[in-house]
Amino acid sequence: MDLKRTALLGLITAGTLFCLYPFPFMSAGLALILGFGIGFFLSDDDKDKSMKIAKKALALSIVMLGAKIDFMRLLDMSTYNLIVTFLSIVLILVVSYGFTRLFRLSLKTGLLIGVGTAICGGSAIAAAAPVLMAEKEDIGLSMAVVFILNAIALFLFPVIGTMLNMDQEAFGFWAALAIHDTSSVVGAALDYGDIALEHATILKLTRALWIGPMVIALSLIYPYLNEKSDSGKTKLRKISFKLPWFIVGFVCVSLIFSFINFPDIANLFAFAGERGLVFALFLIGLAMNITTLKKAGAKSLTMGVLLWVLVSSVSLVLIYEGVL
Repeated sequence: MDLKRTALLGLITAGTLFCLYPFPFMSAGLALILGFGIGFFLSDDDKDKSMKIAKKALALSIVMLGAKIDFMRLLDMSTYNLIVTFLSIVLILVVSYGFTRLFRLSLKTGLLIGVGTAICGGSAIAAAAPVLMAEKEDIGLSMAVVFILNAIALFLFPVIGTMLNMDQEAFGFWAALAIHDTSSVVGAALDYGDIALEHATILKLTRALWIGPMVIALSLIYPYLNEKSDSGKTKLRKISFKLPWFIVGFVCVSLIFSFINFPDIANLFAFAGERGLVFALFLIGLAMNITTLKKAGAKSLTMGVLLWVLVSSVSLVLIYEGVL
């Protein structure tokens, strides 16, 4: 192994230890920046491996967070959240369709940006892409837009929440409604506080449950939206989606620790989950690629930003007015 490779592995190891150990200054945002800085020296293959590990670390961390959430409280919140998330998803998809026409974007690109904003970023895009028979360019553009806005939200939302003196419950609700990917939602909420993290995690996972119904709805509606459908040129692929396993794991862990009184073990699980989230964001930072960020074209990025600002602003107003 050459000296450069050894030094790089040393940096990654040091970054990992910094993220896993509870240093007061090591926030989720700082972990992302640290990973991004080291990631400049990684190859594309290494970045791909880092992202694969990041997804597993994120999922496992979310499962562990269930240890500190009472199961009955989870049920109560989820029932209300299902209604809120359903209404928000429908409205976001309708607005995104209008923006797609306004900016004259590819329908597939516009819908993918819409589902990524409405549900859970990259996971929703990956689930919807086969149904829409999206091309690599459509997927790349939508993923790049969501990726950029996720990174911004991770830093911006806690700052805005602090400036507005938002309580933790309100902030967690806002972050879960207005931030795309689960990683940035839990990262922003983690930096804001434990209560914010609890509310953000539950609502975000409730949003993720709508991936399946969304895929089915798109398969039924898309032929009527697509200009090519009348000519018989558009054929939809077989519907295929998977319920994220970490949602099931999160609920199971919450159920176990709600009925079995092991507070010390529950606290240990929750602590490991919180540090795992920081570590996952460090790995996501390692995987960030300047080339990917450049893929976001002006029109698609403008649409993504406007849609995101609209969702963030409206949800914030509704929270302050007590509607949500």
